[in-house]
Amino acid sequence: DFAYYKSGVYKHISGQSVGQHAVKLIGWGTTEQGEDYW
Repeated sequence: DFAYYKSGVYKHISGQSVGQHAVKLIGWGTTEQGEDYW
């Protein structure tokens, strides 16, 4: 499902992990619902 990501906080929902990727983190924080992200 990462291939179809558009915006916001990404959260894996379904499907298996395929391949290997590198990502560059550009921020972190806590959502209004109290969920930490990076």
